[in-house]
Amino acid sequence: MSSFKLIKLKKQTTLKSSFCLTGQSMIKNRKVFVECLPAKANTGIVFIIKNQTVKVNYKNYLPTKLHTTILAKEKIRVKTVEHILSAFYGLGIDNVIINLQGDNQLPLLDGSSKLYAKNILNVGIKRLPQDKAVIKVMTPYVIHAQNNGLAIFLPHSKLVIQSIINFNNLISVQEQELICETNKYYQQISAARTFFIKHYDRKRWQVLQNKFRLLADDPKKSQVIVYNQKDYITKLRYYNEPVRHKILDMLGDFALLGHQLVGKVIVYRPGHSFTLQIIKQILNSLT
Repeated sequence: MSSFKLIKLKKQTTLKSSFCLTGQSMIKNRKVFVECLPAKANTGIVFIIKNQTVKVNYKNYLPTKLHTTILAKEKIRVKTVEHILSAFYGLGIDNVIINLQGDNQLPLLDGSSKLYAKNILNVGIKRLPQDKAVIKVMTPYVIHAQNNGLAIFLPHSKLVIQSIINFNNLISVQEQELICETNKYYQQISAARTFFIKHYDRKRWQVLQNKFRLLADDPKKSQVIVYNQKDYITKLRYYNEPVRHKILDMLGDFALLGHQLVGKVIVYRPGHSFTLQIIKQILNSLT
């Protein structure tokens, strides 16, 4: 028997009404307009850019060496999608249309998914009459990553993620567990901001500013968590904010499964490339 199985467990969802956000893209520092609209059952999550549609699924994932998630269809690219997808996946939204104007990159906003999640909760979540197929963990399953990462899947009645990170710098070893429910995702995960793997020094920061034009001159004002060898330069929102952001990113990447996952996941040294490896193996096990 496969360790993963598609079963009809819940009802599909969408937004009760639309909402809009504007912000600056991180790479080009362009103003980006994001409009999120309710969608019919079985639509899934779909980006519309330049009158072209790109559906959120593993088929449209574009491998990259950047620490982000990019979707592609023909010549269209939609970049840094993980934060908005995390909000929808973490709050259990199955069907939504996302119009993107101004750039092909989602805005960085405050470096987290909180503004997306806040707007979703403000407009409300609509339950649809159609059944939802979820991917349920049926038996224990283990996946190893090339960077010594490890993911253990166990049967559970809900989606539970226990994440452990281990960096050879100030961040060091951190651990966090999330029971993926609406209020818990919003309160415990959505405000966790992204961070750079390497510690701050002035020359490195200038190089990063050339690559990511949105970064402020003063690292204390950065939307990204910045730290040196001794302390955090930006004030943390949670004592273990980096590992919480890793859970945020993982949920965003899980949206590429096309289904909600039901089970417990214990993951050591998570990251985009490892999560995409996990997604590929789960989907292959369903065929």
